[in-house]
Amino acid sequence: MCGYQGWFTAKGDGSGSDWTHYKAGKELKPGSITIDLWPDMSEMDKDEKYPTPFKHADGSTAYLFSSYNGKTVDRHFGWMKDYKINGVFLQRFGVNLKRPDLYKRRNVITHHVQSAANKHGRTWAMMYDLTGFKAGDIKKHLIPDWVALKDKVKITEDPSYLHHKGKPVISVWGIGFDDDRKYSLKPKSYDFISQRS
Repeated sequence: MCGYQGWFTAKGDGSGSDWTHYKAGKELKPGSITIDLWPDMSEMDKDEKYPTPFKHADGSTAYLFSSYNGKTVDRHFGWMKDYKINGVFLQRFGVNLKRPDLYKRRNVITHHVQSAANKHGRTWAMMYDLTGFKAGDIKKHLIPDWVALKDKVKITEDPSYLHHKGKPVISVWGIGFDDDRKYSLKPKSYDFISQRS
């Protein structure tokens, strides 16, 4: 199992954003890029390539991909099948649950992952990233989101969704940091999830 952030967007991809998680400032330009390695775009089709201000050594345009493009997510899952990767933990960022525009984007990407996992015989599970959460946010935002995914979207009934001993798997990232985070996984915090899963 791998992590799958699904957080990259590109200018012109329909997400309403531009270069999320590619840029550090207001513009995508030298000195403000956040990725460690440029993705290999050689297998991407034209409708998966988004032009950037960067140029290759030969002067040609350097392109990036978008996780908002369902065709690209499908391609990633096809690669997983080719290279015998069983599936992914799809990160669902807690702070995105607080903003309608970002919440919608996460739902679109979740749909792409679910469709691609089923098509390519891969599995997936939700990983909640609690970065930026404060005390009370688990009860206010995360639990209602999980209940909606389970009861309305019915992701736990999806044959590609990962289960362990008959229970849907949920991963949580962000516990145990020695900083200003005020949430925890003490029983009172997650009993409601356990009862509804």
